[in-house]
Amino acid sequence: MSRIVQLFLGGDRIRKRNWKVGELAKRTGITVRTLHHYDQIGLFSPSENTEAGHRLYTEDDVAKLHQIMTLKQLGFSLEDIKLTMNESGHSLRDMMDIQLAQLNDQIEFLTELRSRIEGIDKLFLSGEHVSSERLLMAILLMRMTESRHFNIPPKEVSHF
Repeated sequence: MSRIVQLFLGGDRIRKRNWKVGELAKRTGITVRTLHHYDQIGLFSPSENTEAGHRLYTEDDVAKLHQIMTLKQLGFSLEDIKLTMNESGHSLRDMMDIQLAQLNDQIEFLTELRSRIEGIDKLFLSGEHVSSERLLMAILLMRMTESRHFNIPPKEVSHF
């Protein structure tokens, strides 16, 4: 068992224990609604239920949730996380390769956007006309990068 999970569970003296959804949410900082959503989409379900049907999470569940949280922090989508955790054909290494490719695409996109904005700035500085189409396209692309779901548009869209 990892040290992080041990600390979550209360230190070095670990007892076999189950947590209700509210307790797990409080300890992890994840909302009950998010835990229910994860269960609904088949990403993270409790190992046990009470006779009344309440969710009970085990130590192994906590370890799995920490793995999900880590992958999410690294920028992976819930669908990608689900594939990696539920299917043996998708390894963490594969996910890292995909993430690196996405980051490289984003860097390339942002570098081109920077170049286009620098071009617009030079036109402004020289007193030349900047077409409204060119300016609006740059603004649109900048707004896309501000989204927390920043994805690279298809190549034909990024060129204007």
